[in-house]
Amino acid sequence: MARSTSRRAPVDKTEVIYSAAVSLDGFIADEHGGVGWLHAAMVPGEGYGLREFMASIDAVLMGSRTFEKSFELGDPGGGSKTPAWVFSSRPFRSKGSLVVTKADPTELVATLAPQGIRRAWLMGGGTLASSFLAAGLIDELALGVMPVVLGHGIPLFAAAIPATRLRLVESRTYKGGALGLTYRLESTA
Repeated sequence: MARSTSRRAPVDKTEVIYSAAVSLDGFIADEHGGVGWLHAAMVPGEGYGLREFMASIDAVLMGSRTFEKSFELGDPGGGSKTPAWVFSSRPFRSKGSLVVTKADPTELVATLAPQGIRRAWLMGGGTLASSFLAAGLIDELALGVMPVVLGHGIPLFAAAIPATRLRLVESRTYKGGALGLTYRLESTA
């Protein structure tokens, strides 16, 4: 389940950042898991803060469907040098810095700080994100709100999540009308 990251000193806590592009009506993908709508809405040459965000991330956490989609798009987990964990009960062949795990999110996150992982990106997957939120594991919510209404699809969070108070810490406007919103989670209400 855990892996050693040889060059990092342990840290006190790993922050988990759920970061996702989302339609104006709260969907992260269409009903088939597709993100073509996102690419169609993006303005060429606009970086949307992705380079800075990726430079701040030490690890990637994702569900199996998100992994499969990112693999199709040619980016399995934010880059091959970034340690990545895929939560899945299905078998996968892990490669490079990718680890497939059946671990409970709380158990896995507890192994990250001793490995020196300061910030972990919870990537896509409304169901997995809901389990992290319910366990109190999400510290920050970073959203790229795109000027698109999908009408249906995969929601940012699945049903049955606790009410949670958020504090806006950053708001950015990008070309084409997209918004970058960063919230810190304060508490469950």
